[in-house]
Amino acid sequence: MDNFTKPSISQTIRLPGYEHSDQMAWPVVPPNDLAASYAALMRPSRDIRYTADWRQAAEADRLERLQIAECRAAEAEAAKVTSRTEYERTLIKNNRRNVNAAPTNGGVGSKQSSGAFLHAG
Repeated sequence: MDNFTKPSISQTIRLPGYEHSDQMAWPVVPPNDLAASYAALMRPSRDIRYTADWRQAAEADRLERLQIAECRAAEAEAAKVTSRTEYERTLIKNNRRNVNAAPTNGGVGSKQSSGAFLHAG
């Protein structure tokens, strides 16, 4: 009967922590009253990502990001079209200036009307 009066091994064993051997890993120390009162004062997060509806929130976020990306792509395309239109308008304007500035005296002074090209044969 003397064997039954000794405490069991589960009551007497102590295991140090692996990384901090000065702290006991087992038995787990119950939190003190200060830790319990601090945890009671903490407000739970109201973020939908931490609820059961996280998937709907993720899908709504994905759709919002997709819409923003599409708007940015449309704006970039509109800017590209505007730039191209302005470039073409400038080309047409410069072409009209060159046509209007062409000499009207039959091309006198140009290479085509010089005597060297006319008498080349």
